[in-house]
Amino acid sequence: DQYAFYSFVRHPMERFLAGFHQIEIFWRMNWIAGKIDKLGLLWWNTSCILSSEYEELDSHHPCTGSEPKSDVITRLGRLNSFLDDIESVGYFDQHIIPITYQLSVSPLITELSEKAQPQFFDIESMDDVSDTLATVTGYTMQKKDEYRKMVRTKDQDDKMTWIIFWSELTELATSGQGLKNAINREAKSAQNAIEKMCYLYENDVKCLPYDIPECKNIGIRSQ
Repeated sequence: DQYAFYSFVRHPMERFLAGFHQIEIFWRMNWIAGKIDKLGLLWWNTSCILSSEYEELDSHHPCTGSEPKSDVITRLGRLNSFLDDIESVGYFDQHIIPITYQLSVSPLITELSEKAQPQFFDIESMDDVSDTLATVTGYTMQKKDEYRKMVRTKDQDDKMTWIIFWSELTELATSGQGLKNAINREAKSAQNAIEKMCYLYENDVKCLPYDIPECKNIGIRSQ
């Protein structure tokens, strides 16, 4: 009764894509080689990405499945392969486990009384919530205590060419309709990725207070 708990959630599609980005870093840093071998993951060797920022340190799992490129088709192909791995073996890293599942097994949910259940906020409001709590409790925020979001620069993103944002993915999915060219291929690949994401994160889409019309339009596949 002496504590008030609060936590932050995030748009599920943006969070998944951030997790995908994080695992790409893990592969380049040779931090996920064990899971690749144990689970038979395949994404790392498909649609190889040309990047000037991160050297591939995993000498046992170099991407040789295709010529390295950084074009849209290649980036989307790699994302789709990553999603195929999840469909095949499950959510193999905590960065891509659905938010609703993580909440369902959290002690903040399972062990606290109904009265003591945490309040949830969108991650975009982290700064405002932290400042408000400090004011309410009379705590003077010190510089080391400030929760300020890190902002990647465009220069950083340009060097990490595998990154795909949800806004970019949805824009690609609606481009090139009816065109029999590369743009149409990009649209179909983006649509395929969105459909897989909607299926894999069905509970997040249904249970979290985010409007994701792309999933409604596609229709979520039955288990």
